[in-house]
Amino acid sequence: MGKKQLRPPKAKRLLEEPLLSVSLSDAVLTAAIAASLCMFNTAPPHLEGYSKTILAGLTMIGLASTLGIFRFAGFGGNIVRFLHETMSSLAGRAGVPFLGISFLAVLPPSSPLAELLAPYLFSILVSLVAGAILVTIYGSPLVSEVHLTVLGILSMGFIAYVCGVVTWSTSGIWGAVIFLGVGLIGAHKHKRVLGIRQVNLLHYGLAASMLLISTALRELLLKNKA
Repeated sequence: MGKKQLRPPKAKRLLEEPLLSVSLSDAVLTAAIAASLCMFNTAPPHLEGYSKTILAGLTMIGLASTLGIFRFAGFGGNIVRFLHETMSSLAGRAGVPFLGISFLAVLPPSSPLAELLAPYLFSILVSLVAGAILVTIYGSPLVSEVHLTVLGILSMGFIAYVCGVVTWSTSGIWGAVIFLGVGLIGAHKHKRVLGIRQVNLLHYGLAASMLLISTALRELLLKNKA
């Protein structure tokens, strides 16, 4: 009697267990993004480019949070998981810098920084998206983390500078501070702070931050329009 040949089972990527509290916090973030998008229906003709920039940034973040709703509610399996992780990477590496760049609209046209960057706005945005895609696909964990952190600090730092030095907007300053604060907490799904999942604190903090930053830019754009 011949021996039966044993074959190792095919490796499969394990499905995640649903995390409904994370799905809920992603829904809160998505609602905040939707409210923020509604703030930028119109803008002065000379500021439309910057208005579209924040719309693009908010949309990237909103797409990531929307996919998160389905992923952590247990829908879509590994396909939605992959899409969510990819979109989250692009949102952090391109969407967040788009928010910072949109505050160039607040600078006086004669500002050296505005004069330097305004002609190359489109090229800068394309470069950010291209860099985000390359790091998402090829970047090592260390490179990815450093890239994400540096872009977040620079983006929020610029918003805080514009809202605290060039002009004054409490909303913008608090939005930047909250964003950086929740970033320090981390986004681990199972670790908790005061009984709340880290990722949930991140989502709720981002929701508040997006509303504050969007409110600040809208108010400053309207002030420029007047």
